[in-house]
Amino acid sequence: MRGGAKRARWQMVNFQEVLEDCQLCDLGFKGPKYTWNNGRTGAAFTKERLDRATANLEWRTMFPAMEVTVLAKRSSDHHPIFVCLNESRRRPWCRNKQFRMEAGWCLREEYKRIVYNTWTERNPAADPWENIRGKIKRCQKATMMWVKKTVQVNEASIQTKTRELAVLQQRETEGEKLAEAELQAEIHDLMEIEDLKWKQRAKEDWLRNGDRNTKYFHACASKKKRSSTIEQIRDEEGSLHTETAAIEEAFVGYFQGLFTSARPQNVEKCISALSNKITREINDKLVATFTKEEVKQALD
Repeated sequence: MRGGAKRARWQMVNFQEVLEDCQLCDLGFKGPKYTWNNGRTGAAFTKERLDRATANLEWRTMFPAMEVTVLAKRSSDHHPIFVCLNESRRRPWCRNKQFRMEAGWCLREEYKRIVYNTWTERNPAADPWENIRGKIKRCQKATMMWVKKTVQVNEASIQTKTRELAVLQQRETEGEKLAEAELQAEIHDLMEIEDLKWKQRAKEDWLRNGDRNTKYFHACASKKKRSSTIEQIRDEEGSLHTETAAIEEAFVGYFQGLFTSARPQNVEKCISALSNKITREINDKLVATFTKEEVKQALD
């Protein structure tokens, strides 16, 4: 709020209590921060964020890619709030998806064999560091191929095996108890991997072993993704940008200006007045070649 009298604290406390009782969470927004103003000028001008979009956990889970936009006001003194539910309307912020290790992969013996076989392959590179970089790249490539073929069908496998289990349980025949137990074990393993994946992505405190709340962690991960997405940005001149190309240009322009030299004069004279903080002994340690023991200790 800018301008005008401050709201009573009890009003804000009551509003927060209503949100908590209804389990509603603010969905954020892009566009102007304030959604209402009194249309006056000078010291009498007042503007506030009176309008916002909220939803509960079930709704946010149903529409994880939603987007809230504060539109321009035409006749009303309030800005309209537009909530887009269509995932296809989302902009592709990450052009090249970064490779990240999933902790759930380590629960699969097949993945362990792929990493071991790839890592132990011979590499003709003579440089040891080039050899290690080559091993890492080959492991990454082999992992991504395995993920596309195996891990991405994990959820479908859970649903398929669950339907098969339901059929067996409806029969209630004594001779199929072994098959039922085997299916339950397979589903448990698949759900353990799925659960671990969403826990890692949500970066929440892990529940104790045996608890499983994948829906909760999925919502946390989706919320984290939205909070880390840059929907809009102001450049150094104060202009607001919401388009992908304009946001990229604002970032590039800022860092180019930050790391571009202004070609100052008499730099040597300024440096000569500074005392050395790095001794020759410290410098020798910093530039010394790594030993095998140091590398092994770092990897362990």
